This record gives sequence, C-alpha cells and structure tokens, in this order.
Amino acid sequence: MLLDCRSVFDGMGGIGRATAELARNLPDALASGEELLLLVGARPPRAPLGPAEVIPTQAGMIDSAFEQVQLPGLIEQLEVDVYHGTCFATPLVADRAARVATVHDVVFRRHPELVEPGLRAYLDRWTRVSCELAEAVVTVSEFSRQEIAVLYGRPLDEIEVVPNAVDERFKQVSRRPPPGLPYLLYVGSMEAKKNVSALLSAFATLLRREPGLPHVLVLVGGGGGAPFDLAAAIAAEPGLAPRVHPLGRVPDEAVLSLLGSADLFVYPSEYEGFGLPPLEAMAAGVPTIVSNRASLPEVVGDGAVVVDPHDREGFASAMARLLTSAGAREALVRRGRRRASSFSWRSAAERLAGVYRQARARGPRQAPVPEAPALRVLAGGRA
Repeated sequence: MLLDCRSVFDGMGGIGRATAELARNLPDALASGEELLLLVGARPPRAPLGPAEVIPTQAGMIDSAFEQVQLPGLIEQLEVDVYHGTCFATPLVADRAARVATVHDVVFRRHPELVEPGLRAYLDRWTRVSCELAEAVVTVSEFSRQEIAVLYGRPLDEIEVVPNAVDERFKQVSRRPPPGLPYLLYVGSMEAKKNVSALLSAFATLLRREPGLPHVLVLVGGGGGAPFDLAAAIAAEPGLAPRVHPLGRVPDEAVLSLLGSADLFVYPSEYEGFGLPPLEAMAAGVPTIVSNRASLPEVVGDGAVVVDPHDREGFASAMARLLTSAGAREALVRRGRRRASSFSWRSAAERLAGVYRQARARGPRQAPVPEAPALRVLAGGRA
C-alpha cells in the first residue's frame, strides 16, 4: 500500500497535517502481511513520518505531470496493490494498483471565486477523474460526501467518510494567563474563503459595543488560495489596527502556546470540508465560535457556538457573551473537549485500512476506451 505524502512538508497546511497523522497511525491498523510505503515529495519534512519505508521523489504536492506520467511506472516498480492519493488526484492508468482518492472538499466548484484559477482547474479536472475511475473515493465529512455526489455524480454509497481528528498534543495544552493583553485567536490561512474580513468587522463591532474590553485579536497563518489583502481589510475598520496582531505563519509549538492563553477561538470560514483548527481549539479547552457554513456545524456539534459570520452584530454578541460570562465559557469548554475527544486518528486509520482492503478486492478499474470515430464513405471509395 502506497500513501501519497507529498502534501507533508515543513509549513504544510491542513491536508498535509491530516496525511502526516495517517502516516503515523496506519501501520498499527494494518493486518499481518500488509505493508505501508510513504511517497514523499521534493520538500520532505524534517521530522520522521513514522515507521513505514519512505519513497523519495522530486514531485510537488500539485504535480499532474508526475501523477500521470511517472507515478504509474513507480507504482508498477514498487509492486503495490493499493495507491492512496491524498490530494484529490489519481492516475488515469493503473494496471496493478487499486486507487483510493481523498477529495477533501469541492469549494473550487461551489465557490470558484474563492480559489485561484490555476488551482481551481487542476482540482476540478482531477476530482472528476478520481470520481470516475478510483476504486474508492474518501472524504472527511458527511457534508463533503453530499457535495461530491451532487457535483461529480459519484454515488453516495461509493463515497467513504473518514473524518479527521486531533493530534494528542492539543489535548495536553495547559491553560494559563496570557503574558500580556488578553486576546481572541484565529488560526488558518489568510485567503478569501476563510472570511477573515468578516471576523475583523465583527471584532470592530464588539469593541464599539464593549469599549471596556482590553482584548486584542491575534491572527495566525500564512497566505494561500485566492488573494486576500489583510492590511486593507484591517484599515477598512477605523481605529482597529492597534487591536489586531497578525503573526503570519508560526511553528506548531507556538500555536499550542497561543491556544493555552487564548480567551476565545474564532473561525468565520465560508467553506470547509472539515475544519480542523476549531476542533483542535476545542480539544485544547478554548471556547470556540465558528461560522454556520459548510461542514463546520457537523464537525463541532454542540462543542462550539455556531453563528452567521456575515451577521456582524450576531457574531459580536456571541463573542461578548462568552467574554463576559465565565459560566458560559466553562460550559462550552466542557462540551468542546467532549466533542473533540470523539474524533480519533487511530479510528480514522482503522477505517481507512478497511477502505484499502475493499478497494483491493475490487481490483483496478481501467479508463474508458473512447469510441472509434464513425467512418464516412466518400465518393470514389475513400474514407
């Protein structure tokens, strides 16, 4: 079995983090005689991925030339019987291996304006191929399962849901007072679909309504996806700049430390296939507010407050209620920890190992052979 880990590198996003957890947990989920290989890309992570053998390549995370030209030969050479593409795509040709493809979400079809055009074209094309050819299609939420079925025609009973989970380090975060001013925390990429502008607007509304609050807003994350001008969004709210602290991308250890002292975690995203940062915040004991969009209500359950991110007054009210009521915060933290504990990477790995076995039993599908063009007999007997 070959797990594609090209999305795993230093500074990786959510797909890479989820793939790294699967790489660590899958070996214990496999039966005797089943072997896992890990395919890494041109920027392999410095930290070891786990006990499985690593197969190095010079391919990028998004690299259709590698996936369609070199990867089939590599699969043949390695003699693997299952290939798991963890980032939407799968090879057109697979003479030996059954293909498993993870489609995390379909925001590029549902909200194309939120995704950079080149990436949008890549994801749409290869998701379509995966949904047509892969022996198994995996996604991370029931919401995404329904979206894939509607937009790409893969039958619901041929789409497996294997939810993400939380790294144990988040459950071990120690809560402590902040070293300076109290703060609200957002962790995620700075891109259009994350809807940070709505968060800034709601925070500005909160400060006007509750002028005695000493809190600042800390933003963690680098750029990605469709362009988003954070500086312009901050400047659009008069007087807000001194109360917003953009930190950019920070190491995982710094995220854990920031969670340990945050009074609230806020996540106003427009569209998520799963939404890992809120679940991590809940596991760390931080009262959490998320938007009511896409998969987020499904994932957080009763463990977070769910609001319309474009209702700035409602969003501000939710933040004010939690910041001014210790009882409300404590009750939400208890529910959040309980909800986060129901997601397990070990369970995800076991479910995925079962998907591999089912895909292997089905055997590799072959790409459809195009119909031969009709021949037209012309005068004189030439076609």
